[in-house]
Amino acid sequence: MPATRVTVASNVNQSQKTPLLIPPSTSLDPISSLSCHSLVIKTAQSKLRLKKARRIFVYGKELVSQEDWVQILKDDVILLVSIGEEYVGSRKDDHQSNDCTIDILAEVAFIDSLSITQLETTALNLPGMVHAVAQPDLHPGNKFPISAVFMSQRWIHPPLIGDDICCGMAWFKTRLSQSQVEGDKGRKIAEKLRGLEGAWRTQKARETWLEKDRETAIYSAGEGWDAALGTIGTGNHFAKLQYDLYEGDVVLLIHSGSRGYGGHILKHFTKQGRESIRDDDTIAKSYLEAHDRACRWASRNRDLIALRFLACLEPGEIDWDLGTKNSSPDSHTSVNDIRTARLAVQARKVVDIYHNNVEATTWPPSLKPDKNGEVSSKLAGLQIDTPQKSRARNRTCPFSCQSATYVAEKYAGKTDDLLRGDFVKADKRGNKQFGGVDAPGRGFSGGCWVVCEDKQLVWEEAPEAYKDIWDVGKDLVTKGCVERWGWCRGRVSYKVRKE
Repeated sequence: MPATRVTVASNVNQSQKTPLLIPPSTSLDPISSLSCHSLVIKTAQSKLRLKKARRIFVYGKELVSQEDWVQILKDDVILLVSIGEEYVGSRKDDHQSNDCTIDILAEVAFIDSLSITQLETTALNLPGMVHAVAQPDLHPGNKFPISAVFMSQRWIHPPLIGDDICCGMAWFKTRLSQSQVEGDKGRKIAEKLRGLEGAWRTQKARETWLEKDRETAIYSAGEGWDAALGTIGTGNHFAKLQYDLYEGDVVLLIHSGSRGYGGHILKHFTKQGRESIRDDDTIAKSYLEAHDRACRWASRNRDLIALRFLACLEPGEIDWDLGTKNSSPDSHTSVNDIRTARLAVQARKVVDIYHNNVEATTWPPSLKPDKNGEVSSKLAGLQIDTPQKSRARNRTCPFSCQSATYVAEKYAGKTDDLLRGDFVKADKRGNKQFGGVDAPGRGFSGGCWVVCEDKQLVWEEAPEAYKDIWDVGKDLVTKGCVERWGWCRGRVSYKVRKE
């Protein structure tokens, strides 16, 4: 009888894991629950550095007896080891198990077993879950899987959305040409990207930037959080100059979110253990209002980042003057000038897509409205996602600095002619012309100039830390989720300067 292949992971940080082979049992020397327990605990202590490891869980059930081990011990099971704390996640006996369907969109892209375990545990244990989708780049999180979409009826789950509410990507057109960013010229462009860190102007100016259609600054999060407006942040956030491999247009891609404000919201609503909220609970309205404000704040944050970059990339443009480093008192900053600059930036914006957000939708999608225009079932679509995807119609998938950016459109019928023309040619029937298996994105190699004065962040951008972008894109196309438009090649990637 062969050994049993399992994974030992930390209960608190489930991305911290190690493989383990449990020896086979025989009639002469049966492996006991005690020996299994001891072997797993010793592995956790030596490999995971959990010196006080003493409890083991599977799907929320603690393994104690011989019967427990007989029932669960099989290949690819995930054993979560605790140093004494309770199981991290909902227990099946906390509420009735969900009748939740699960779709996995990956065929070519590799998905590890821990990701699937987290997906199934989340889908089958959190209240209200009716459908879960694993996208091709699914990978483990600390507690919940990353790059999954969940449909939940009558329940909102803030931890699924996470601490960077409305993290997303926005594309802005530039007036640069491909020749201006190629080769060594890319380094010269990178050197121009300065004065982009720290607070932008004053709170009064930031509130004007955050106002809604010349009304009061309802998008403001308060001076403490607004001070981060217009900054990219750390982690996997970046701004990248890239050009379309078909047309040569140079665009600015910005990936950032709600900065510390989203984390503040999550902490506020979960500090009393309210990790799941019924939609008829009074706290649900408060959370959704804060969530929506963070979404608007994050979008305006990306706009302001673009303003600051355009001020470096296209100096002399009067609309970009306010993007330069503040050198004058706020009294000299005209409200009308800020509004004009904001409109100019938004005119350059091609698309702004979210991930890490919740939105109300109907389920199933084929459900038709009645004569009053209403449907009988409304659910909260909960999305936890990496920057590589979005539920929005248009998608951009930049992976490492070395890879190309995959550009696709969610399959939804009629295509926006303006956007189609921006990125890739189409024949008379509207079919995209990609060049088949020889499309330039497939054979793309070579990196870009990187501005990053934090070595740890540079390592996080290494290509081996990402899945193969071609495999992920191919799965999305094969599953009928998107149509591929083309590829963009990165030339300058900006993460952080110590200014």
